[in-house]
Amino acid sequence: SADAAIGWLGFFIAYAVTLDPAGRRRGARALWPFVVLVIGWRALVTALGYGVAHSGLYIDPLRDPLRFATATLERLPQLLAGQLAGIPTGITGLSSTEVQLAGAAVCAVAVLVLLALFAKPLREDRVMRFYAVGGLLAAIPSCATMPHARLMTIAGLGTAGVAAHYIFATSESESRVRRFAAVALLVICGVLGPLKMPIEVNGTRVIGRPMELALASVQELPSVPLGSLDQRVLVVVAVPEPMFMCGQVHVARRAMSLVGPSKTRCLAKVEERATITRVDADTLEIHAEEGLLSGFLAPLVRDEPMRADFSRRLSDLTITVDDIVDGDPRTVRVRFDEITSPRYEWVAWDKDADALVPFTLPAVGEQVTVEGEPVENVMLGS
Repeated sequence: SADAAIGWLGFFIAYAVTLDPAGRRRGARALWPFVVLVIGWRALVTALGYGVAHSGLYIDPLRDPLRFATATLERLPQLLAGQLAGIPTGITGLSSTEVQLAGAAVCAVAVLVLLALFAKPLREDRVMRFYAVGGLLAAIPSCATMPHARLMTIAGLGTAGVAAHYIFATSESESRVRRFAAVALLVICGVLGPLKMPIEVNGTRVIGRPMELALASVQELPSVPLGSLDQRVLVVVAVPEPMFMCGQVHVARRAMSLVGPSKTRCLAKVEERATITRVDADTLEIHAEEGLLSGFLAPLVRDEPMRADFSRRLSDLTITVDDIVDGDPRTVRVRFDEITSPRYEWVAWDKDADALVPFTLPAVGEQVTVEGEPVENVMLGS
Protein backbone atom coordinates (compact mmCIF):
# COMPACT_ATOMS: atom_id res chain seq x y z
CA SER A 1 0.00 0.00 0.00
CA ALA A 2 3.03 2.30 0.00
CA ASP A 3 6.53 2.64 -1.38
CA ALA A 4 7.77 1.53 2.05
CA ALA A 5 6.66 -2.02 1.16
CA ILE A 6 9.89 -2.31 -0.82
CA GLY A 7 11.53 -2.79 2.59
CA TRP A 8 10.40 -6.43 2.51
CA LEU A 9 12.97 -7.00 -0.23
CA GLY A 10 15.61 -6.47 2.46
CA PHE A 11 14.43 -9.57 4.32
CA PHE A 12 14.35 -11.65 1.12
CA ILE A 13 17.96 -10.64 0.45
CA ALA A 14 18.89 -11.32 4.07
CA TYR A 15 17.42 -14.84 3.86
CA ALA A 16 19.32 -15.52 0.64
CA VAL A 17 22.69 -14.54 2.11
CA THR A 18 22.29 -15.91 5.66
CA LEU A 19 19.73 -18.73 5.96
CA ASP A 20 18.95 -20.23 2.54
CA PRO A 21 19.86 -23.97 2.81
CA ALA A 22 20.74 -23.96 -0.90
CA GLY A 23 23.59 -21.54 -0.26
CA ARG A 24 24.18 -17.89 -1.02
CA ARG A 25 24.65 -18.28 -4.77
CA ARG A 26 21.42 -20.20 -5.35
CA GLY A 27 19.67 -18.02 -2.80
CA ALA A 28 20.68 -14.92 -4.73
CA ARG A 29 19.45 -16.44 -8.01
CA ALA A 30 16.09 -17.16 -6.36
CA LEU A 31 15.58 -13.42 -5.89
CA TRP A 32 15.00 -12.73 -9.59
CA PRO A 33 11.16 -12.69 -9.38
CA PHE A 34 11.34 -9.96 -6.73
CA VAL A 35 13.85 -7.98 -8.79
CA VAL A 36 11.56 -8.17 -11.83
CA LEU A 37 8.62 -7.08 -9.68
CA VAL A 38 10.49 -4.04 -8.34
CA ILE A 39 11.76 -3.03 -11.79
CA GLY A 40 8.25 -3.36 -13.21
CA TRP A 41 6.79 -1.30 -10.36
CA ARG A 42 9.35 1.45 -10.84
CA ALA A 43 8.86 1.50 -14.61
CA LEU A 44 5.10 1.83 -14.12
CA VAL A 45 5.54 4.65 -11.59
CA THR A 46 7.79 6.54 -14.00
CA ALA A 47 5.54 5.91 -17.02
CA LEU A 48 2.50 7.28 -15.17
CA GLY A 49 4.37 10.45 -14.24
CA TYR A 50 4.53 9.90 -10.48
CA GLY A 51 7.55 10.75 -8.40
CA VAL A 52 9.26 13.46 -6.37
CA ALA A 53 10.65 16.82 -7.45
CA HIS A 54 11.89 19.91 -5.55
CA SER A 55 10.73 18.49 -2.20
CA GLY A 56 12.45 18.81 1.14
CA LEU A 57 10.32 15.99 2.51
CA TYR A 58 11.00 13.16 0.06
CA ILE A 59 13.98 12.13 -2.04
CA ASP A 60 13.82 9.93 -5.13
CA PRO A 61 16.77 7.51 -4.77
CA LEU A 62 17.04 6.92 -8.53
CA ARG A 63 16.66 10.52 -9.67
CA ASP A 64 18.89 11.97 -6.95
CA PRO A 65 21.17 9.14 -5.77
CA LEU A 66 23.89 11.37 -4.28
CA ARG A 67 21.42 13.30 -2.16
CA PHE A 68 19.77 10.05 -1.09
CA ALA A 69 23.13 8.54 -0.10
CA THR A 70 23.98 11.61 1.96
CA ALA A 71 20.57 11.58 3.63
CA THR A 72 20.95 7.87 4.42
CA LEU A 73 24.20 8.49 6.27
CA GLU A 74 22.37 11.03 8.43
CA ARG A 75 18.99 9.32 8.84
CA LEU A 76 19.76 5.61 9.09
CA PRO A 77 21.56 5.91 12.47
CA GLN A 78 18.55 7.86 13.79
CA LEU A 79 16.11 5.14 12.71
CA LEU A 80 18.25 2.38 14.23
CA ALA A 81 19.05 4.30 17.42
CA GLY A 82 15.35 5.01 17.87
CA GLN A 83 14.65 1.27 17.82
CA LEU A 84 17.55 -0.05 19.90
CA ALA A 85 18.84 2.86 22.00
CA GLY A 86 15.59 4.54 22.98
CA ILE A 87 16.50 7.86 21.37
CA PRO A 88 13.34 9.57 20.03
CA THR A 89 13.50 9.22 16.25
CA GLY A 90 13.61 12.45 14.24
CA ILE A 91 13.32 14.67 17.31
CA THR A 92 15.61 17.26 15.64
CA GLY A 93 13.94 17.01 12.22
CA LEU A 94 12.62 20.58 12.07
CA SER A 95 15.49 22.19 13.99
CA SER A 96 18.46 24.09 12.60
CA THR A 97 21.07 22.31 10.50
CA GLU A 98 23.54 22.37 13.39
CA VAL A 99 21.08 20.76 15.79
CA GLN A 100 20.15 18.12 13.22
CA LEU A 101 23.78 17.22 12.66
CA ALA A 102 24.42 17.03 16.41
CA GLY A 103 21.44 14.72 16.84
CA ALA A 104 22.60 12.52 13.96
CA ALA A 105 26.09 12.35 15.50
CA VAL A 106 24.70 11.19 18.87
CA CYS A 107 22.67 8.49 17.12
CA ALA A 108 25.69 7.41 15.06
CA VAL A 109 27.77 6.97 18.22
CA ALA A 110 24.96 4.95 19.82
CA VAL A 111 24.79 2.67 16.76
CA LEU A 112 28.58 2.15 16.80
CA VAL A 113 28.42 1.13 20.48
CA LEU A 114 25.62 -1.31 19.68
CA LEU A 115 27.61 -2.79 16.79
CA ALA A 116 30.57 -3.37 19.09
CA LEU A 117 28.29 -5.16 21.58
CA PHE A 118 26.56 -7.21 18.86
CA ALA A 119 29.74 -8.24 17.02
CA LYS A 120 30.37 -11.56 18.83
CA PRO A 121 26.75 -12.83 18.84
CA LEU A 122 26.39 -11.86 15.18
CA ARG A 123 29.41 -13.97 14.25
CA GLU A 124 28.01 -16.97 16.13
CA ASP A 125 24.28 -16.77 15.34
CA ARG A 126 23.23 -16.76 11.69
CA VAL A 127 19.55 -16.20 12.58
CA MET A 128 20.58 -13.03 14.39
CA ARG A 129 22.54 -12.07 11.26
CA PHE A 130 19.37 -12.59 9.21
CA TYR A 131 17.45 -10.18 11.43
CA ALA A 132 20.32 -7.67 11.38
CA VAL A 133 20.80 -7.68 7.61
CA GLY A 134 17.05 -7.71 6.94
CA GLY A 135 16.33 -4.87 9.35
CA LEU A 136 19.23 -2.78 8.04
CA LEU A 137 18.28 -3.18 4.37
CA ALA A 138 14.58 -2.67 5.09
CA ALA A 139 15.33 0.62 6.86
CA ILE A 140 17.29 2.12 3.96
CA PRO A 141 14.24 2.96 1.76
CA SER A 142 12.76 4.87 4.70
CA CYS A 143 15.73 7.24 4.55
CA ALA A 144 14.05 8.86 1.54
CA THR A 145 12.02 10.98 3.97
CA MET A 146 12.42 12.54 7.41
CA PRO A 147 13.13 9.91 10.09
CA HIS A 148 10.23 8.87 12.31
CA ALA A 149 9.39 5.75 14.30
CA ARG A 150 6.33 5.05 12.12
CA LEU A 151 8.68 4.29 9.20
CA MET A 152 10.14 1.27 11.01
CA THR A 153 7.04 -0.94 10.90
CA ILE A 154 8.79 -3.38 8.54
CA ALA A 155 12.43 -2.84 9.50
CA GLY A 156 11.46 -2.99 13.19
CA LEU A 157 10.89 -6.73 12.85
CA GLY A 158 14.61 -7.03 12.18
CA THR A 159 15.73 -4.83 15.05
CA ALA A 160 13.35 -6.68 17.38
CA GLY A 161 14.89 -9.98 16.30
CA VAL A 162 18.40 -8.64 16.89
CA ALA A 163 17.47 -7.42 20.38
CA ALA A 164 15.81 -10.72 21.32
CA HIS A 165 18.73 -12.84 20.15
CA TYR A 166 21.27 -10.60 21.88
CA ILE A 167 19.37 -10.73 25.18
CA PHE A 168 19.11 -14.53 24.97
CA ALA A 169 22.75 -14.98 23.94
CA THR A 170 24.12 -12.87 26.77
CA SER A 171 21.70 -13.82 29.55
CA GLU A 172 24.31 -16.17 31.03
CA SER A 173 27.40 -14.33 29.85
CA GLU A 174 30.28 -13.91 32.25
CA SER A 175 30.83 -10.37 31.00
CA ARG A 176 29.19 -7.82 33.25
CA VAL A 177 29.21 -5.30 30.42
CA ARG A 178 27.28 -7.64 28.13
CA ARG A 179 24.82 -8.60 30.87
CA PHE A 180 24.25 -4.93 31.67
CA ALA A 181 23.76 -4.19 27.97
CA ALA A 182 21.23 -7.04 27.72
CA VAL A 183 19.25 -5.70 30.68
CA ALA A 184 19.39 -2.18 29.27
CA LEU A 185 18.19 -3.44 25.90
CA LEU A 186 15.34 -5.33 27.57
CA VAL A 187 14.29 -2.20 29.45
CA ILE A 188 14.54 0.02 26.35
CA CYS A 189 12.64 -2.33 24.04
CA GLY A 190 10.34 -4.09 26.50
CA VAL A 191 9.48 -1.33 28.98
CA LEU A 192 10.29 2.12 27.59
CA GLY A 193 9.28 1.22 24.04
CA PRO A 194 5.61 0.58 24.87
CA LEU A 195 5.55 3.60 27.18
CA LYS A 196 6.95 5.76 24.39
CA MET A 197 4.26 4.63 21.96
CA PRO A 198 1.58 7.11 23.11
CA ILE A 199 4.07 9.94 22.64
CA GLU A 200 4.86 8.80 19.09
CA VAL A 201 1.17 8.40 18.29
CA ASN A 202 0.38 11.84 19.70
CA GLY A 203 3.14 13.35 17.58
CA THR A 204 1.51 11.91 14.48
CA ARG A 205 -1.89 13.18 15.67
CA VAL A 206 -0.50 16.69 16.15
CA ILE A 207 0.94 16.71 12.62
CA GLY A 208 -2.34 15.39 11.25
CA ARG A 209 -4.59 17.90 13.03
CA PRO A 210 -4.43 20.55 10.25
CA MET A 211 -5.63 17.98 7.72
CA GLU A 212 -8.42 16.78 10.02
CA LEU A 213 -9.67 20.34 10.57
CA ALA A 214 -9.57 21.17 6.88
CA LEU A 215 -11.28 17.89 5.99
CA ALA A 216 -14.04 18.44 8.54
CA SER A 217 -14.70 21.91 7.19
CA VAL A 218 -15.24 20.69 3.62
CA GLN A 219 -17.32 17.68 4.61
CA GLU A 220 -20.46 19.69 3.95
CA LEU A 221 -19.60 19.97 0.29
CA PRO A 222 -22.19 18.04 -1.73
CA SER A 223 -21.26 14.36 -1.77
CA VAL A 224 -21.06 12.68 -5.13
CA PRO A 225 -21.52 8.89 -5.41
CA LEU A 226 -18.44 6.90 -6.36
CA GLY A 227 -18.29 6.37 -10.08
CA SER A 228 -20.15 9.50 -11.14
CA LEU A 229 -18.52 12.35 -13.02
CA ASP A 230 -17.75 15.47 -11.02
CA GLN A 231 -15.87 18.42 -12.50
CA ARG A 232 -15.94 20.73 -9.48
CA VAL A 233 -12.68 22.36 -8.39
CA LEU A 234 -11.99 23.40 -4.79
CA VAL A 235 -9.94 26.62 -4.80
CA VAL A 236 -8.19 27.24 -1.47
CA VAL A 237 -7.11 30.88 -1.64
CA ALA A 238 -5.07 31.01 1.58
CA VAL A 239 -4.20 28.36 4.14
CA PRO A 240 -1.51 27.99 6.86
CA GLU A 241 -0.07 24.74 5.46
CA PRO A 242 -0.84 23.62 1.89
CA MET A 243 0.60 20.11 1.96
CA PHE A 244 -1.56 18.87 4.84
CA MET A 245 -4.57 21.15 4.43
CA CYS A 246 -5.00 20.92 0.65
CA GLY A 247 -3.31 17.89 -0.86
CA GLN A 248 -4.17 15.44 1.89
CA VAL A 249 -7.75 16.65 2.13
CA HIS A 250 -8.26 15.78 -1.51
CA VAL A 251 -6.81 12.29 -0.97
CA ALA A 252 -8.86 11.76 2.19
CA ARG A 253 -12.12 12.63 0.44
CA ARG A 254 -11.33 10.14 -2.30
CA ALA A 255 -10.56 7.49 0.34
CA MET A 256 -14.02 8.14 1.79
CA SER A 257 -15.56 7.42 -1.65
CA LEU A 258 -16.47 11.08 -2.14
CA VAL A 259 -15.67 11.78 -5.77
CA GLY A 260 -15.36 15.51 -5.67
CA PRO A 261 -14.09 17.99 -6.07
CA SER A 262 -12.22 16.62 -9.07
CA LYS A 263 -9.26 18.90 -8.31
CA THR A 264 -7.92 21.11 -5.54
CA ARG A 265 -6.12 24.35 -6.31
CA CYS A 266 -4.16 25.74 -3.36
CA LEU A 267 -3.07 29.28 -4.19
CA ALA A 268 -0.99 30.52 -1.24
CA LYS A 269 0.42 29.62 2.15
CA VAL A 270 -0.42 32.41 4.59
CA GLU A 271 0.56 32.28 8.26
CA GLU A 272 0.29 36.00 9.06
CA ARG A 273 -1.61 38.28 6.68
CA ALA A 274 -2.07 38.58 2.93
CA THR A 275 -3.86 40.92 0.55
CA ILE A 276 -5.88 39.43 -2.30
CA THR A 277 -6.28 41.81 -5.28
CA ARG A 278 -8.50 41.22 -8.31
CA VAL A 279 -6.13 42.64 -10.90
CA ASP A 280 -8.45 42.04 -13.83
CA ALA A 281 -11.45 39.91 -14.71
CA ASP A 282 -9.54 36.61 -14.44
CA THR A 283 -6.42 37.38 -12.37
CA LEU A 284 -5.80 37.32 -8.64
CA GLU A 285 -2.66 38.76 -7.03
CA ILE A 286 -1.77 37.48 -3.57
CA HIS A 287 0.82 39.42 -1.56
CA ALA A 288 2.23 38.40 1.84
CA GLU A 289 4.92 40.62 3.31
CA GLU A 290 6.41 37.79 5.38
CA GLY A 291 6.80 35.64 2.26
CA LEU A 292 4.82 32.79 0.79
CA LEU A 293 7.44 30.12 1.48
CA SER A 294 8.28 31.10 5.06
CA GLY A 295 7.56 29.06 8.19
CA PHE A 296 9.20 26.02 9.72
CA LEU A 297 7.28 23.52 7.54
CA ALA A 298 7.97 25.37 4.28
CA PRO A 299 11.12 23.32 3.44
CA LEU A 300 8.94 20.20 3.41
CA VAL A 301 7.03 21.63 0.45
CA ARG A 302 9.99 23.01 -1.49
CA ASP A 303 13.70 22.76 -0.75
CA GLU A 304 14.96 25.10 -3.48
CA PRO A 305 14.86 28.92 -3.64
CA MET A 306 12.20 30.21 -6.03
CA ARG A 307 13.53 31.61 -9.30
CA ALA A 308 12.52 35.07 -10.44
CA ASP A 309 11.26 33.68 -13.76
CA PHE A 310 9.16 30.90 -12.20
CA SER A 311 5.89 30.27 -14.00
CA ARG A 312 3.70 27.20 -14.14
CA ARG A 313 0.81 26.40 -16.44
CA LEU A 314 -1.89 24.05 -15.18
CA SER A 315 -4.95 22.86 -17.06
CA ASP A 316 -7.13 25.79 -16.02
CA LEU A 317 -4.77 28.50 -14.74
CA THR A 318 -1.28 29.99 -14.94
CA ILE A 319 0.82 30.82 -11.87
CA THR A 320 3.70 33.33 -11.80
CA VAL A 321 5.72 34.66 -8.86
CA ASP A 322 7.18 38.09 -8.27
CA ASP A 323 8.92 40.22 -5.61
CA ILE A 324 11.32 37.45 -4.57
CA VAL A 325 13.57 38.06 -1.55
CA ASP A 326 16.24 35.44 -0.75
CA GLY A 327 14.39 32.89 -2.85
CA ASP A 328 11.09 33.53 -1.04
CA PRO A 329 8.33 35.10 -3.18
CA ARG A 330 6.20 37.84 -1.64
CA THR A 331 3.71 37.98 -4.50
CA VAL A 332 2.01 35.37 -6.66
CA ARG A 333 -0.28 36.01 -9.61
CA VAL A 334 -2.84 33.41 -10.61
CA ARG A 335 -4.56 33.90 -13.96
CA PHE A 336 -7.59 31.66 -14.48
CA ASP A 337 -8.96 30.75 -17.87
CA GLU A 338 -12.43 31.56 -16.51
CA ILE A 339 -12.38 32.71 -12.91
CA THR A 340 -16.16 32.96 -12.64
CA SER A 341 -16.74 29.39 -13.79
CA PRO A 342 -19.51 27.77 -11.71
CA ARG A 343 -17.35 24.69 -11.14
CA TYR A 344 -15.09 26.62 -8.75
CA GLU A 345 -15.80 26.43 -5.00
CA TRP A 346 -13.80 29.18 -3.24
CA VAL A 347 -12.63 28.81 0.37
CA ALA A 348 -9.99 30.30 2.69
CA TRP A 349 -8.79 29.51 6.20
CA ASP A 350 -10.55 31.22 9.11
CA LYS A 351 -8.50 31.03 12.32
CA ASP A 352 -11.49 31.88 14.53
CA ALA A 353 -13.59 29.07 13.06
CA ASP A 354 -10.63 26.67 12.76
CA ALA A 355 -11.98 25.81 9.35
CA LEU A 356 -11.99 26.52 5.64
CA VAL A 357 -14.88 28.91 5.02
CA PRO A 358 -16.42 30.27 1.80
CA PHE A 359 -14.41 33.04 0.16
CA THR A 360 -16.00 35.78 -1.93
CA LEU A 361 -13.97 37.08 -4.84
CA PRO A 362 -13.36 40.84 -4.72
CA ALA A 363 -14.57 42.97 -7.60
CA VAL A 364 -12.16 43.90 -10.38
CA GLY A 365 -9.67 46.49 -9.08
CA GLU A 366 -10.53 45.84 -5.42
CA GLN A 367 -8.72 43.89 -2.71
CA VAL A 368 -9.43 42.07 0.53
CA THR A 369 -7.20 41.11 3.44
CA VAL A 370 -7.08 37.60 4.85
CA GLU A 371 -5.65 36.79 8.28
CA GLY A 372 -3.48 33.72 8.47
CA GLU A 373 -2.39 31.62 11.42
CA PRO A 374 0.96 30.02 12.35
CA VAL A 375 0.76 26.37 11.43
CA GLU A 376 2.10 25.35 14.84
CA ASN A 377 -0.98 26.96 16.39
CA VAL A 378 -3.18 24.86 14.13
CA MET A 379 -1.26 21.73 15.10
CA LEU A 380 -1.43 22.38 18.84
CA GLY A 381 -4.91 23.88 18.88
CA SER A 382 -3.67 27.12 20.46
